[in-house]
Amino acid sequence: LDKVAQGVQMERDRNEKVIAKLQNELNVMQTTLAQAKEDAKTDAASHSKLIDNLQNQLSKEEKQSKSYKTKFEAEKTKMKKFHESVGMLVQNLEAKSKQLKESQSQVKDLQKKAEGDSKVIFALKKEVDAMRGVVEKLTT
Repeated sequence: LDKVAQGVQMERDRNEKVIAKLQNELNVMQTTLAQAKEDAKTDAASHSKLIDNLQNQLSKEEKQSKSYKTKFEAEKTKMKKFHESVGMLVQNLEAKSKQLKESQSQVKDLQKKAEGDSKVIFALKKEVDAMRGVVEKLTT
């Protein structure tokens, strides 16, 4: 009976060692699991914060893009108006140039007429001088 009791005690001791070993492994696994859960929470919070930051940055960039687009459209409109204004100025300059050429032509015509009138006046002056000479001879 002692031997049986001894055998049972040895079996019990071995079982307790196995139970203790398994309990230690369970404790390590539970600790690892708890750490993994904590790491997952930290990672999730970190990822959530990163996503929020990226969404905020995207929102800012979209607003800035809209602002740039608005400024671009305003500049485009300004440039179109400027281009139209330059076109009108060019047309005005062309019209003024045409008027100037016409005026220059008229001035040349008037100069020719003045030269002709001057020749007529000169010829008439000669005639008057000649007649004065005749009148003087006749009156003397």
